[in-house]
Amino acid sequence: MKKKVIISIVSIIFVIALGTTIYAQSAYPDDNLFYSIGKLFTTQKNSPKTRGSEKIYAKGKDITITWDEVNEIKERMDLAELKDSEDNAYKYVLQRKVLLNAAEKAGYKVTDQEVEETIETYKKNINKATNKEEFDALIEGAGGETKYWESLKSTTRTTLMISKYLTDKQKEFSGNQENNTKVTIGGNGDLNDPWEDEKGKIIQKLIAEQDIKIIKE
Repeated sequence: MKKKVIISIVSIIFVIALGTTIYAQSAYPDDNLFYSIGKLFTTQKNSPKTRGSEKIYAKGKDITITWDEVNEIKERMDLAELKDSEDNAYKYVLQRKVLLNAAEKAGYKVTDQEVEETIETYKKNINKATNKEEFDALIEGAGGETKYWESLKSTTRTTLMISKYLTDKQKEFSGNQENNTKVTIGGNGDLNDPWEDEKGKIIQKLIAEQDIKIIKE
C-alpha cells in the first residue's frame, strides 16, 4: 500500500498541471494529501513570481532553468515528504528540458487535436483508475474539472513532443538486430529492460551536450 501511495504522489507531482480556483466548500479535509497538493498547485499558479521567474538556477547551450521551475516541483515533493527534493526537482526539470529541446530541433510538432485527444484519454483513464478518489481530491483541491483540464494543455503538449521523440528513438533501437530488446528478469527479481537502459543513455548524452552550468543566482 505504501508503495502504491508513493507512486501515485510522484505521478501527480511530475505529470499534472492544474487550475486556478478553489471551491468554497470541499468534501475533502485539508489534511488529505492529494487535495493539499491540488491546493498547492493553485497557490503556485496564483502567487506572484518572487525569486525565480528570471533568476537562473542552471544554464546550458540551448536551455535555461530558473529557480521558479525548480522550486515549483520541489515544493510539491516537500509536501509529499519525498527525499532530496531540490536535487530531484532539478533533475526532473533538466530531463524534460533537454528532451523537449531535442524534439524541437528534430522537427517534431503537436497539433491542438492531438492535445485534445490525449486529454480525453486522460479523463477516461482517471474514471477507470483504482485510485480515482485520489485524483478527484486533487482536481477539487486545484479548482475543479474545467480549469483543471484547460490548464493541462500546455503540459500535455510538451509531454507529447517528448513522447514522439522517444518513441522514434525506441523504434530505431528495436530495429537494430544487434540490440537484445527482450525484457528479462534479473536474479534479484527486477525487470531488465534494454530500452529503459538505452533511454537513460540518450538522456545523459543530451545533458552532456548541453554542458550544463549550475549557477544558482
